[in-house]
Amino acid sequence: MSSATRVVQMGQVTATGAALPVRAVGFKPEKVILFNKTTLAMVVWNKMLADDEGIKTVAAGTVTLEASAGITPLAGSPTLGGPGFSIGAMADVNDTATELIMWEAWSEAGMGDG
Repeated sequence: MSSATRVVQMGQVTATGAALPVRAVGFKPEKVILFNKTTLAMVVWNKMLADDEGIKTVAAGTVTLEASAGITPLAGSPTLGGPGFSIGAMADVNDTATELIMWEAWSEAGMGDG
């Protein structure tokens, strides 16, 4: 049995209101957490969810499953950049260019396909 090493990267991006690739991660994540500092909305995605999904919690406490426009892990590409993830154009999370999105991406090196 091989031992796994947890890999974590953190960063921030400015919302665009459109699909937003985050390629400065350095690996294809198995878990992503987003937090919009302006709207106080949060989204969690992990590899048990489908691509483009996410579990969103807004400031009022409402929890919903984003079935589209959520988070999608991205493999590395010579033309598009390194591995990372894409943030869909979700209301309360990535909908206005003045909002700051903080993110955490996680992977277990040596386990799974992350």
